[in-house]
Amino acid sequence: MQRLEDATQQGIEECKRVIVESLLQVKFGEIDQELAKIIEPLIELETLDRTRLIMQLDRSQLLAHFDTQNQTES
Repeated sequence: MQRLEDATQQGIEECKRVIVESLLQVKFGEIDQELAKIIEPLIELETLDRTRLIMQLDRSQLLAHFDTQNQTES
């Protein structure tokens, strides 16, 4: 049963990653190293929050948002 739950969770995480990567590609073109660094933090957000950030912020604002978060957490 645990293996099934683990596989399900892994599938959910992969789906979130694909969605985030797709949204970033549609908005910004290719995903470079800077954008790749914020994929994991974006995945950790609630769906509406992550979508709102990607859709409303430009590239520099989005990168700054996560850079500021990382500095606050350190």
